[in-house]
Amino acid sequence: MRRSLSSIVALAGFAGSLGTAAALTPAAPPKDPVMGVSCQIRSDSAAGLLRLQAVARSDADLQGRYRLFVLKRSETGTSQNVQSGDFSLTSGTETTLSSLALDGSARGHYEAKLILEWDQGSTSCQSP
Repeated sequence: MRRSLSSIVALAGFAGSLGTAAALTPAAPPKDPVMGVSCQIRSDSAAGLLRLQAVARSDADLQGRYRLFVLKRSETGTSQNVQSGDFSLTSGTETTLSSLALDGSARGHYEAKLILEWDQGSTSCQSP
């Protein structure tokens, strides 16, 4: 069965969809901040791997929960990764929430979505 990242996100209880995968370097700018909160999924290549970093920033101290969904389809196979946890952001400081490494064939063949939720709202970002 072939699944898209949006179906994985929906299966996990969250609505969302992404477009087709493409290479991303440098990282796309974050979406407009919601209540001064922004997120970004950065990518870089090194030693034959593609590394993804989920980062967040807030204009005020903030606590909440994050979920990171990654789907990779390439000639080396398919992988699905879901990571989640609590976060605590300090005002004006960028925080890495999670990172993961995929084989180099993932460049241009992955989709990722990061969802941040807190008491007053939520925001999300995607890559590519």
